[in-house]
Amino acid sequence: IGEYKLKKLVIATAVALFSTTAIAADKLTIINSGSKTGGFSMQSTAYSTDLADTYDINLVNPGDRCVALGSLLPKIDGPVLMPWASDYEAVGRDGGCVKFDINSAITLRYDSAPLFVCTRGGNVAKDSGRVAHTVPVDGPLARVVKEFNNEFGTTHKPVVYDGSGDARLALINGEVDYALLSKKHVLVVTAADKAITCEQSLASAGPNSLPAQTGNPKLAFGWDMTWMALNMTPAQADSLKMRMMEKHLDCTTAIGTWSKCNTVYNTSWDLTTNEINSRWEPMVESQR
Repeated sequence: IGEYKLKKLVIATAVALFSTTAIAADKLTIINSGSKTGGFSMQSTAYSTDLADTYDINLVNPGDRCVALGSLLPKIDGPVLMPWASDYEAVGRDGGCVKFDINSAITLRYDSAPLFVCTRGGNVAKDSGRVAHTVPVDGPLARVVKEFNNEFGTTHKPVVYDGSGDARLALINGEVDYALLSKKHVLVVTAADKAITCEQSLASAGPNSLPAQTGNPKLAFGWDMTWMALNMTPAQADSLKMRMMEKHLDCTTAIGTWSKCNTVYNTSWDLTTNEINSRWEPMVESQR
């Protein structure tokens, strides 16, 4: 039996075993902590579709993390599935409206994703232009654009959008010259317009890494993201995680389709608390 089929068999068996410990009354609130056009929103919607065969889903999508965590989350007593991102936490620790201690929840899924510089033909190190990125206006991505100018002597101007979907659309429509996007959005813009390329990355190392090429660590940027179980027992969280993994392994599900059969992020399902913190904290601090 192949490794992939074996993994599917193991997860299917685990799902059957955990079914007796499923969430009471099969109720699950999925609360999106991101914008209404970004990756968190799309994944929350995908999970609400895929998990509806097991849970009574309540999808909460305010499109504003201040509202999601500051106003809505405290009012929810039952089981919750919620995503959170390292750049959100960085802004919160610097005086933003909300921050969240991920150690107060159970991490089910942990993702890492470097940022890519997408262009309509210009060279970000030479050709000044309009650079699309997501909110907040004075947040971590705004500082990346400033660091471009410091490093290369350019005069790039940031153009801020509410979500990554809006930023990528601006690049496709020619409203901006560059956009700072994750791999998921890279696949969309390069498929939409062959003139758009996203060859340069802000990964700390690797091919076409701007930080590695320049020796400037301040150019390194990416996102770490966690999907967490709140208001659940360990058994309930394990049951939910097995269901989620099952849906990810099926490339025809909503989440399997969104993730391009799990090629969008580097995803881990079994990190220890120490391993999570050793990744999360340095990434958050680098974005403050």
